Amino acid sequence: MSDNSFRLSEGIRIPSTKFTLSEKIASSGSSEVWKLKSSNKSIAKKNPVLKYITETDESNLGCLDNEIEYLKKLKSSDVSGAVPEIISDIRNSSNELFGFIMNGHIGVTLEEFVRKELKFSSIAIPDWFKIMSSLLEILDALHLQGILHRDIKPQNVMMADKYPIVSDELNMWVIDFGIAVDAGTSLDDNPRGRALKRATRGYSPPEKKDTDEVLRFSYDVFGVGAVGYFLLTRRHP
Repeated sequence: MSDNSFRLSEGIRIPSTKFTLSEKIASSGSSEVWKLKSSNKSIAKKNPVLKYITETDESNLGCLDNEIEYLKKLKSSDVSGAVPEIISDIRNSSNELFGFIMNGHIGVTLEEFVRKELKFSSIAIPDWFKIMSSLLEILDALHLQGILHRDIKPQNVMMADKYPIVSDELNMWVIDFGIAVDAGTSLDDNPRGRALKRATRGYSPPEKKDTDEVLRFSYDVFGVGAVGYFLLTRRHP
């Protein structure tokens, strides 16, 4: 495992692009997400963000390739408005920056929604139903494309609506397709199977196996149920 030799900071321009870094908005042990500025007005309206890998080992790069592949598949699908759209693929560039630029969504993750919007309040049951219904509608559209997300959790669902919720149709998006797969397949048959053997404890089915399991739509449904539990209890399962 090696650290990416390219390090980003606010105000610098991404090499070989017309994008400038504005603000780091998310970070994990292996990736970062940055808000970008663009002089192109049509691109600027998409609120572009950069996701790039900070640790370029085989597993992380495999998940990056996987995410880009599935987002490209979904670009012209019925679920396209509820998932990120790739603006620029910057993998394997000469500056050793491995990632992609996508449209950003105005809002917060469901985890942030609970911590910041609800604060110490309990969610109203009608609002709970609205959130769960919207998330299930997105997943239904995704499953009609034959795709499983496999990492449904509060950190991977974004929402622009404030609390209390006044709209019946929520502005919601599902992000992070790093371990997505085609339904009805197994990781043993997937050329990226080793990289995709990841799961978030509490949000993946307890009967999950890493190898010969045939992955079904119920995998994501379990994740939705766990999200519902988190919204009601403010605790991760």
